Amino acid sequence: MITPFDIYLIGTIGGFKNSLLGFGLIGFLLLVIPGGICLYENDIYDSPRGKTKKWFVGQLVISLLMLTTANLIPSPQTLAAMYVIPALATPAIEKLPQNAAKLADEWMKEKAKEIAESSK
Repeated sequence: MITPFDIYLIGTIGGFKNSLLGFGLIGFLLLVIPGGICLYENDIYDSPRGKTKKWFVGQLVISLLMLTTANLIPSPQTLAAMYVIPALATPAIEKLPQNAAKLADEWMKEKAKEIAESSK
């Protein structure tokens, strides 16, 4: 059974995904790129090289994890298709007669033949 909380979660996942993507990009642009420049320029910011390298690698890992997670989270429309539609369609499908699928298949084959013959 679908609860209102499920619908709420599906609706808010888009904002969460956008937040992860935004923070990942901001972290990459504002922290990782200057850290890489700092390492490349031999510590122009007067910080010990080992400390800068740890900071750079840590920020790189966090940014990449955030960006990857944001890309792997499905959109609200996809979640609705995966979760809500099967829950609504399953009872309706179970109420159909046993031969309904066979009749629909035969009807589609007949229509395909008619279309093929009319296009000649």
